[in-house]
Amino acid sequence: MSDSNQPTTDLLLDAVDALTKPRQITTVQKDDDTDAWLNVHTETHPPLLELLIEGTGVTRGSPSSEIRIPIDADALELWAQVHDLVRLWCLQLDASFVGDDLMLSVRHWYLAHANAYRARKISDVTDKDVTRMVQGWVRMIENKFDPPEKREWMDPCPAYRVVRGVEGAEVGHRRCGARRIVVQGEERFAIQLNVTTMTAECGSCKSSWSGSRGLSQLRYETNLYQIELDDREAARTADMERLAAGDTPDNQKAADSPTVQGFR
Repeated sequence: MSDSNQPTTDLLLDAVDALTKPRQITTVQKDDDTDAWLNVHTETHPPLLELLIEGTGVTRGSPSSEIRIPIDADALELWAQVHDLVRLWCLQLDASFVGDDLMLSVRHWYLAHANAYRARKISDVTDKDVTRMVQGWVRMIENKFDPPEKREWMDPCPAYRVVRGVEGAEVGHRRCGARRIVVQGEERFAIQLNVTTMTAECGSCKSSWSGSRGLSQLRYETNLYQIELDDREAARTADMERLAAGDTPDNQKAADSPTVQGFR
């Protein structure tokens, strides 16, 4: 088999493993300043097909499925699709199909498929189509049971926006500052954070951050922006206090003059 065909086979094996083998999910917590690893937590999650079968209600669910999102009819429909197609593929390749063990049947089919592909009995086009189909099952099950974890960033957006003059010329920059926006009639925080994909995006200025360094930069800029806001508020409060006391700039100059001080 040529090297050009190898990546497709590897992708198919990865998808089959995700469907039929326990998955090691690792979460890494990093220091925002140094990017050093503070904590690494690894959990073993059940195979995706096990979650799918439990979601159909065909078998009694294990504790692992109780903390995930049940999908009921959708799970049953997808399970039937996978079951019927794998049975057909096993029949075509003379592979053993075990009716009450879909995960085992998938692995039997994969071995027969891989051997037939290496023997050039299966074309590249067919292999790619099958790979896309199996990868699609993985994505659908993951999205149903382990959806990306989204959170809202409650601080205002610290991204800089270009300020333009009357004729459109760039005259400077200012921070976006959006904290809440309205999307499809519903109010929400401007920045949404996806901790699964490690991405964040502002719905107002469309600025985005990605990866651990990008999110660390978002935190750094947010902290810096908050300091700027605190300084502005402190200056505004000081001005209000001076005005309330009648301490205007002209009065302050007069109070500091030698003539006025001589009459005290």
